[in-house]
Amino acid sequence: MIKEWIKAFKEEPTKEDKRRAAICKACPFAIHSEYMEFINGKIKDIKGLYCNQCKCPLIAKIKTTNPKHVCKKWL
Repeated sequence: MIKEWIKAFKEEPTKEDKRRAAICKACPFAIHSEYMEFINGKIKDIKGLYCNQCKCPLIAKIKTTNPKHVCKKWL
């Protein structure tokens, strides 16, 4: 997920990123972590959140194109 981290910090959020972030923010698996608060991405709505199911930080996960990391709720 290294390229997703790079995208999260350098690229502006796409329409798809914002759609995914909204889905993730409302998901019961989205858990807040104080450690994740220090990671500043471009979408502030999911700052500090990670997926309790796969353990991925949402700020990077929403950028993925890897089928292994794509959430079924996004489809």
